[in-house]
Amino acid sequence: MFLRSLKYKMMIVFSVIILIAELILSYIIFQSSSNLVIRSISEQARTIGEYAVSMIDIEKYRDIRPESGKTDYYYELRRQLNEIREANGLKYLYTMAREKSGETYKYYYVVDGMPLESEDASDLGDVEEEEFPKMIEAFNTGKTAEGELSDTEEYGALLTVYVPIKDRSGELLGILGVDYDATAIYELLQKNKRNMLILTVAILLVSLFVIYLFSRILTKPLIILTKQVEKVSNGDLTAAFNTNRKDEIGKLAAAFARMVKDLNQIISEIHMTTVQLNESSQQLVKSADITQQVAEQIAVSMSETARGTAKQTEEATVILRMMEDAMRRLNKGSEEVEETVQDAVTATKHAKEGQQAMQEAIEHLGEVTDTVTYATDAIQNLAKRSDEVGGIITVISNIANQTNLLALNAAIEAARAGESGKGFAIVADEIRKLAEQSKTAAQDIIRLIEDIQLETSVTVKTMESNLEAVKGQVNIIQKGGEALKAIVEKVQQTEEDTKNMKALFQSLNDDVAQVLHAIEQISSVIQETSAIAEAVSSSTDEQSDAVNNIMKNATELAQLSEQLRLQVSNFKIKEE
Repeated sequence: MFLRSLKYKMMIVFSVIILIAELILSYIIFQSSSNLVIRSISEQARTIGEYAVSMIDIEKYRDIRPESGKTDYYYELRRQLNEIREANGLKYLYTMAREKSGETYKYYYVVDGMPLESEDASDLGDVEEEEFPKMIEAFNTGKTAEGELSDTEEYGALLTVYVPIKDRSGELLGILGVDYDATAIYELLQKNKRNMLILTVAILLVSLFVIYLFSRILTKPLIILTKQVEKVSNGDLTAAFNTNRKDEIGKLAAAFARMVKDLNQIISEIHMTTVQLNESSQQLVKSADITQQVAEQIAVSMSETARGTAKQTEEATVILRMMEDAMRRLNKGSEEVEETVQDAVTATKHAKEGQQAMQEAIEHLGEVTDTVTYATDAIQNLAKRSDEVGGIITVISNIANQTNLLALNAAIEAARAGESGKGFAIVADEIRKLAEQSKTAAQDIIRLIEDIQLETSVTVKTMESNLEAVKGQVNIIQKGGEALKAIVEKVQQTEEDTKNMKALFQSLNDDVAQVLHAIEQISSVIQETSAIAEAVSSSTDEQSDAVNNIMKNATELAQLSEQLRLQVSNFKIKEE
């Protein structure tokens, strides 16, 4: 588990680096000191060996052979070598030769510079079973071979230098071996090795302590910030992290504080909006219920009108003026729809520009946290829901307009009926007022939705500002780009729906013109009144169905707003 901690990772990495550096440095120092000691003693041994070789009578030495036996000069040279050995504190001083034996050489002792009574002395012709590399090198090259450090059971620890013995013509007669007792050297080297090991361990421990303190100081604010981020991921937006650092950690803490502050503001605004939306949807349900009751009354009245209406020709003129007025209002509505179409086109253009800006931001941005992405997605979903609610309210507004038109038709029919139609005229007037109220309520809701959409747009821009501060999470920002693409598609759909609404108004305009033409013929065809009443009754039935749909959609809207409120309630925010 500790390997997942940044602090321990830093300690392990730096400790390994320091340990490797110490091992390399210790090895270099140890080798340098060892080589220095070996070279120093080897140089001294070489000087002694060269002096001893210079004391040898080459002509007499040539006669000393195992097959000829020991000569007088053998004993004299052995005495001289022993004196040199004792005078210089050497362990062994001897001469050697070699002879061909098959494919290999046999190395044997000639004169051993030990006392005659010594049991450790090698006799003339004794073969050396151990083939030392420097010894072989001296025989092969005919040059001095220095600094061979060996440790065998037979001779112990020795530092050996081999000096060639040559005649005047340069022929190699053998070699002179100078052996120093290297026990003290071995002990010194082992002591140095132990000291290096102790020093390495001490430096490593001190380094570990320093690295631990450094990593603790560096990672402590990151650990605190991680805990605060976990609180935010669990919905607790009261989390705070204050630091006076001016480095990258300080900048990260400042960005985190701004993000939490913005999230608090966003969630608070969403909460207030959901409350208002819930209240509006409840009011819409009530209005739709009242409209349904009125529509049922209109249906009853229209049935009675169909059975007992007796149109009079002079009333046609009054109806004609009313239709002309309706025509003017419809034209005005068409102009407003045209403006709406232009606004929708402009909105689509701005949305596409926003999408392009988002795409450019994706190419430059870096990292962003999962919490910011989640909040952005929630706000974009709210924008989608707002668009859907806008579509529903548009249907409500259209139905209200149709209801108003039907109320006018009913008032006309009531006016034709004279005294018997006064009650029906009052009802029709009430229906018209209710339709106007429905239209007004729908417009209020539309304004509310537009406010929500405006707030959502501001919120999205705020989130984009946060994303600018937290670079690197390109993939998550691309999801935001896809969400913005979905918004562009919704805006384009809104533009298309608005154009369809314009076409619908044009169709209604044509229909009203046809109705106007039909009313002009009412004066000559009194019998058509009954048919018109029946048509109005049928339209009332359709309105009843539409009102039922409105109630259903309003109920769904209330449920959606309640769900959004419950989701927002999961966040714990700071109280202002």
